[in-house]
Amino acid sequence: MMEVDSEAIDYLMTLFGDSEDPVNVYLAHCLYNNSREEYRLAFKLYLFPNPAKLLVRMQESIDPTVRYFYWKLNADHILMYLAIWYDVGHDGLEAPDPYDKFMFKDYDAYLTLCEDYYRTAAHLHKKLYPNHEGRAVGKVLWSLGTNTLLYVTRLRLLRKEYMLFLNEYENEDFGRFVEGIE
Repeated sequence: MMEVDSEAIDYLMTLFGDSEDPVNVYLAHCLYNNSREEYRLAFKLYLFPNPAKLLVRMQESIDPTVRYFYWKLNADHILMYLAIWYDVGHDGLEAPDPYDKFMFKDYDAYLTLCEDYYRTAAHLHKKLYPNHEGRAVGKVLWSLGTNTLLYVTRLRLLRKEYMLFLNEYENEDFGRFVEGIE
């Protein structure tokens, strides 16, 4: 289990505003986790920048938990790509692996994929947890799938302020993450 840095999460929550909003909490953790190299590398094998390859993988898997995991993880990955890395290559900078493996650079196509992936993950989550347990996660995923552009825009707007914080923050993982953006 990865250790979550409470100082970084607290700072993110001040940027997001309502720290009680479950979507904001989810986004703060997603942004923090994706800034850590070991997190990105640990889940690299489960990412499918090519949607056709993800669909093939879903046909191979009969376990609903595994299917949920793939949809959610790939949705999170695309969200971070759109919010943080989409325009990085335009400046001659390179996004860190695995963010440099996207099949095409069409923003709208990936926005639509992100929406679809989160809604699929929410639907599968509801099947996995039909009772009250875990319902909050499903609601967060559904909200991300129905308001994707809003959350991508929010993350893009706070990206610069968050990166200023990271420049002053003493952490090697964050340092490498910021170097890729600057």
